[in-house]
Amino acid sequence: MSDAGFWILQLLNALQYSMLLFLLSIGLTVIFGLLHFMNLAHGALYMMGAYIGISVASATGSFWAAFVLAPLAVTAIGAVLYFTLIRRMRHAGPMNQVLVTFGLIFVFLDLVRLGWGDIALGLDAPAALQGTTKFLSVSYPTYRFFIIGLGLVVMATLMTIVSRTQIGAMIRASV
Repeated sequence: MSDAGFWILQLLNALQYSMLLFLLSIGLTVIFGLLHFMNLAHGALYMMGAYIGISVASATGSFWAAFVLAPLAVTAIGAVLYFTLIRRMRHAGPMNQVLVTFGLIFVFLDLVRLGWGDIALGLDAPAALQGTTKFLSVSYPTYRFFIIGLGLVVMATLMTIVSRTQIGAMIRASV
């Protein structure tokens, strides 16, 4: 690989990793920015979504079913948490919020251990995203291009909603 190929590969790796971190952190950023609630259990909810996604993919044989249903399941879990616990903690102060959500991390960790065990699980990319794609003389995994594209779509959608819609105006006003 030429010297330019090395730097293109590093740029793509950095872009893919930054999009992955963006997708992981955007929920925490929105929750803290809008609700002023410190939710340390955000990563644990992400973990639950991953394991639920693996279960859905195993049950249905479809990555795409897991791609759609796992976020919906985590949304339902988040709604239950909000209405049963977090809503009461919103005005309790940041230290209480940190302690409660830190405790939720352990609850979710134990739920994952009970449901899926201690062994890390993985999920193969669907056939459409397997293999590599040539980009500027560099072969790069197609699944990683998908992550980059997904992150960019989520970012553009959020930017459009926040900057150009009525609900976006309300969000900006409340922040």
